[in-house]
Amino acid sequence: MTHCDASQPATRDALTCTIPLTVLYAAPYSLPLGAKIEVRVTAFNAYGTSPTSDVGSSSAIIQYVPDAPKSLSTNAALTSASQITISWSDGDSNG
Repeated sequence: MTHCDASQPATRDALTCTIPLTVLYAAPYSLPLGAKIEVRVTAFNAYGTSPTSDVGSSSAIIQYVPDAPKSLSTNAALTSASQITISWSDGDSNG
């Protein structure tokens, strides 16, 4: 995974990395909506590799930003001077 490559000084020095969720819900990981992500870390240097850490104290849940609803329309029969009634369809990914 190139997003957490600690051979890169910026990642190594910050002791942090960011993995875009698009990476985790795409192949080869293909994590589904609602999947819990738990993280472990292994360090290595010229002398060897550390034992793997315990699971981090917090986790993340895969969530998607919804896509835009579509087919937005007003309902003239239910629209008046004091209210407007609109309807729409879910977006292609249930947005």
